[in-house]
Amino acid sequence: ESSDVQVGFVQDGLGNPDEAPDLSSLGSLYYEPFWVFYSGTKIFTRLSDLVGQKIAIGKPNSGTNILAKRILKSSGVDEKNAEFVELGSQNAANALKAGEVTVAVFLTTGDDPLIDKLMHDTTVSVMSFDQAEAITRQIPFLHHLTLPHGAMDLQKNIPAQDIHLVAPTVTLLVRD
Repeated sequence: ESSDVQVGFVQDGLGNPDEAPDLSSLGSLYYEPFWVFYSGTKIFTRLSDLVGQKIAIGKPNSGTNILAKRILKSSGVDEKNAEFVELGSQNAANALKAGEVTVAVFLTTGDDPLIDKLMHDTTVSVMSFDQAEAITRQIPFLHHLTLPHGAMDLQKNIPAQDIHLVAPTVTLLVRD
């Protein structure tokens, strides 16, 4: 209420109309996938596989952080059975590469240079959610997206197979 901001881009799932009755949505603009990258030899396909892992979940109070906690909790992953580390995107990617965390989550578009760099990095893998459709039924503001094999790099066929993701949309909000 004290802000002079009149227009903003916000991920779905961060609030509700009761909390901000003076805001109106002008519509959803684009998807911002929930990317889960991990290191090591174990293959993760379900969020519940992340129990016991050290997970970079975004800066405190950021959209990534809030949604990561909510999405992970839906699969039984929380601060009691995993270690959450609050890092921004670049620091999370660096921590993943350095082995300081085993998992890092990102909430951004596929054309983000950081995502492109991670997709081309052979020391990390991107999670393909085998329960993507089920997650979207449990958390209705999420959408099931498929990243086709080769979509990031046709010549190198990255990714090598279709990747199933979940994503909120980014909504344009205005004050009444």
